[in-house]
Amino acid sequence: MTELLQELAQFIGIQNIAFDAQGFCALQLEDKFIFMIRRDDERQRLVMAAEIATMATLSGELLAAALSFNFNKIATSGSWIALDRKRETLFLADEFFTATPEPGAFTKCLENFFQHYLACQGIFTQEAVEALMKKEEQPSSIEPDQIA
Repeated sequence: MTELLQELAQFIGIQNIAFDAQGFCALQLEDKFIFMIRRDDERQRLVMAAEIATMATLSGELLAAALSFNFNKIATSGSWIALDRKRETLFLADEFFTATPEPGAFTKCLENFFQHYLACQGIFTQEAVEALMKKEEQPSSIEPDQIA
């Protein structure tokens, strides 16, 4: 799994990153983006997580949007939203199974993960949620006799 961590280092342009004794690696990018990766040898996987928002910044509508996003997996192909109760923070998380990875598969997984993260940044803003809620409140334009 060390090779995969080095692939991550190349992907984000950082040198000499390593797992600690507990199999954990945390990075802070651009003074705010927090990315973590944990080695899970028992299940032969890497678990990635990136901070989306703190509970203090989330309204009830934003939290509802996060749960809806999680349930429907909107704009994702497997990522999920998790709550770190100790830090009161929402994270986007994903996993990569390491048993027999194909060349370049981890880089593709990282690309997808960071695309999902960027999508979350656009979704979990108060303005985006207000627009979504307003859209859901509008009556349907389908008439009852149009339903087959």
